[in-house]
Amino acid sequence: MQSSKDFNPSFGYSTSVDGNPQVEAQSPHLRSCLQECSEPVTAKVIGQIPSWVKGYLLRNGPGLRKVGLDEYCHLFDGLALIHQFTIDNGSVTYRNRFLRSQAYKRNMKANRIVVSDFGTRAYPDPCKSLLGRYMSYFSFKQFTDNDSVSIYPVGDELYASTESTFLHKIDPETIDTLGSTDLAQYVAVNTQTAHPHIEPNGVVYNLGSNFCGIGSYNVIKVDPNESKGFKSASLLTSIPVRNKMYPSYYHSFLVTEDFIVFIEQPLVTSIPSILLNHFIGGAYSKSLKWRPEFKTRFNVIDKSNGEVIASNYVSEPFAFFHTINAYQEDGHVICDICCYEDGSIVNALFTDKLAQISDQSDENKAESVKDFQSLRSQARRYVLPLNVDSSDESSVNLVTLKGSSAKAVRNGDEIEVIHESLTTTGSNMAEMPQINYRHYNGKKYQYFYSITRNEDYLAQLLKCDVITKETVLWSDQGCAPSEPVFIPRPGAVDEDDGVVLSAVLYEKIENEGFLLVLDGKSFKEMARAHFKTPSAITSDFHGLFCPVESPEKLIK
Repeated sequence: MQSSKDFNPSFGYSTSVDGNPQVEAQSPHLRSCLQECSEPVTAKVIGQIPSWVKGYLLRNGPGLRKVGLDEYCHLFDGLALIHQFTIDNGSVTYRNRFLRSQAYKRNMKANRIVVSDFGTRAYPDPCKSLLGRYMSYFSFKQFTDNDSVSIYPVGDELYASTESTFLHKIDPETIDTLGSTDLAQYVAVNTQTAHPHIEPNGVVYNLGSNFCGIGSYNVIKVDPNESKGFKSASLLTSIPVRNKMYPSYYHSFLVTEDFIVFIEQPLVTSIPSILLNHFIGGAYSKSLKWRPEFKTRFNVIDKSNGEVIASNYVSEPFAFFHTINAYQEDGHVICDICCYEDGSIVNALFTDKLAQISDQSDENKAESVKDFQSLRSQARRYVLPLNVDSSDESSVNLVTLKGSSAKAVRNGDEIEVIHESLTTTGSNMAEMPQINYRHYNGKKYQYFYSITRNEDYLAQLLKCDVITKETVLWSDQGCAPSEPVFIPRPGAVDEDDGVVLSAVLYEKIENEGFLLVLDGKSFKEMARAHFKTPSAITSDFHGLFCPVESPEKLIK
């Protein structure tokens, strides 16, 4: 068997398909794919991929960061590119296609950015009349439909998603865009998260905000067993916004077997700012404000009837994008989250600031990163004790969960929860977390997988044991791995019996990369499938694995 170390790409410059040197490569998150890889290219597999791994790994993320002379300004921006890895009997092919959203079509037609995105203000669309532009400022329908964040299943259908109400149906076999859906046609929301939760019976839960009137956070329920797509969408419950002019921003939430946990964080959306930005064509990110005086608040909602059973759990202010998992045990709700110290992470992800790190030499990069501590996140555990007696004194720790160092104390009508650290904010930071979702989402679990970076900013993959706090790392110098996706082995008994897949890009070669296959237990490399494309391969955010033989059993 050939060792993966036998392959040695020529670092230092980007190569074209014929091997001719090109200009210096850009960092993976700053690249643009200038030519789709619409026909599958066969990867060179080094090592061995288990024969039971068979299906499509689909990934979604920004693929075009420059349109004409205009450039996107934030990591979250860029026109959506769908990546497909087809795995069959140990072989792998790769291809990609741009999502045919209205944002993509309008920008391509104008040859510039005419649709604003998260952190990028658009220029006026030359195809619209002056009156048309003026009227569009007063409609939330102008929110981008550039679904560049994730892909999730609704029944046997797949949808690309972002945080607007627009979704695009994707064919997992051809990665063609099959049409669009506006969730706002079915439920009263102006936003939705890109990270819904899918129950074993196929029911989808999501959260969306309604900015109209007094404002509310709405829990959305979609039951594909009743009807296809989003026709069965309904509101399970609504939670009034506490600070009506400053509703909380959120990117994900948690579920257990019985509850939904919605976390209001002090990273908020300023309604006056969003209306002004919408009128003048400003970017959504300009409306996000860090208000630490607003406490972080945990809302616990009964899945069965939508009743908010508790909303008085509060903690020190923190910001977050991604949750890890939650579960119930001995009268407690355990919530694991990737947390940032404050909301400065949003501004730290503007591409000009990221480029400052990328442009540093390896010797100076560590020093440069010290100025970007806001990029570091920590996996934390918050424990919410249920059935608390109102007579409990403030000095009493209400957390009685065996083996947990998390705390909760009464403070008047509120219960202050104090976290237990699962990782440090240094070498074991954690982001883009994934678990054995099919079997352990909402249940007691032991392992999560994530992206991490060490103190020298080296990109790594991490496996964390949340019980022992032990971690195992994978890294390869000059390589940038994507979000890890765990696939359980058929018939497995142990939680970590399976493989972990990650799409890995070379930091100094734009049009080459490989699919990494790690053993879920040992976290050791089993195989890598190397491929080369006509144009740059871009980084992605989220995705899923879709088994070929049973597309209705989609693994989030």
